[in-house]
Amino acid sequence: MRLRRVTFDDGATATAVGDGEGAWAPLQNDDVVAFLGMSADEREDAAGRALAERVRVTDPAPLLPFAPASFRAFSVFEQHMIDSGRALAKSFLSPAAGGVIDTYEKATRGTFPKLKPAKLAKKHPLYYLGNHRAFITEGETVEWPHYCDWLDYELELGFVLSRPVKDANAEQALEAIGGFFVVNDWSARDTQWEEYRDGIFGPVIKAKGFANSMSAEVVTADEILPHASALTGTVHVNGEAKGSSSSAGMSHSFADMVAYASRGEQLRPGDMLATGTFAGCCGLERMEKLAPGDRVELEIDRVGRLENTVGVKPAH
Repeated sequence: MRLRRVTFDDGATATAVGDGEGAWAPLQNDDVVAFLGMSADEREDAAGRALAERVRVTDPAPLLPFAPASFRAFSVFEQHMIDSGRALAKSFLSPAAGGVIDTYEKATRGTFPKLKPAKLAKKHPLYYLGNHRAFITEGETVEWPHYCDWLDYELELGFVLSRPVKDANAEQALEAIGGFFVVNDWSARDTQWEEYRDGIFGPVIKAKGFANSMSAEVVTADEILPHASALTGTVHVNGEAKGSSSSAGMSHSFADMVAYASRGEQLRPGDMLATGTFAGCCGLERMEKLAPGDRVELEIDRVGRLENTVGVKPAH
């Protein structure tokens, strides 16, 4: 089931369910997360009543589907971590450092040891705490932070909790997931390098907290979880294909992520999580930079799409 928020002529908004033909039938409330928290039978009943009505909204203006109560951004794709670490070293250390990495990997046909994820990342699904108030949605312009020279995108799969959990086991963790959507975890790469080199990457970082995007549509968890390990993601910049990857090969499952986040913490409906970047689906891995005015389009099959435009780069 696909959900989004729609606006009426009088300015009122409502949660709406897709009718499968491109139009949206308004429900009785304006709370996507609350709807996701209903039982499957309750959702089907409410959606059936809405779809039985003749009221339809076509081509709705994109709205943020819900206001995240918190944001935890994981990193569960090891190849992305390795390739991004290699690109950061080559971009910000020195040509000699890049040469050492290339020579080692060519000679051994293996990964340079320092690029491999830390042991703790194999034991637990690690994450940083993002800025849940910095989210924009489909069609909006992302503001270029004044301290950044290298702005980048990251294709991620986002999901929201619709039930409270604490110290969840695997079953409870999966039952708490209400819906999925596309996320762009915008990144200031030069700032990220400074924080890697001279500080600590998290729990609060300026390389990430200035903006994130989420798609206007949310798909209920029951439609995505059965296919969660085989979702294809693609990236286009100004219409040109830039990356394609899959959700296959995550080092930790969705249940792992929710369970670890709830370890000793009370998580509540509206808390939002994301998988981290699909391998090959950011500019850093190809050492490519965005420019003002670039149009970035992310898509994950079965889930949806998200397009944003890069704003003007301020002088600094």
